[in-house]
Amino acid sequence: MQDSAIIESFHGPDIFPGKSLQLNDRVTLFVAERFHDLGLTPREKSIVSLVLQGCSNKEIAHHCSITIQTVKDHLKNVYRKSGTHTRTALIAQLIGTTRF
Repeated sequence: MQDSAIIESFHGPDIFPGKSLQLNDRVTLFVAERFHDLGLTPREKSIVSLVLQGCSNKEIAHHCSITIQTVKDHLKNVYRKSGTHTRTALIAQLIGTTRF
């Protein structure tokens, strides 16, 4: 799949409607490469990308126009799918290290 197709699958027109937030394409591609076979939803992929960019749950909720609890629910699903239990472990898995 070409980079542009991967990027579009991560942040198509329905993920951040009417928002000026732009996901970092390099981070998006990185997440796609690391988690390509986990079956993450487009929203989960976007949230993981935002986590990697240093956004807090509150910031993610604001940018996605969802509640903080919904962000937490998406992250729980990502943790389950990735076999991790915390934000730190998720990031460590994404960057390929177990030192944290």
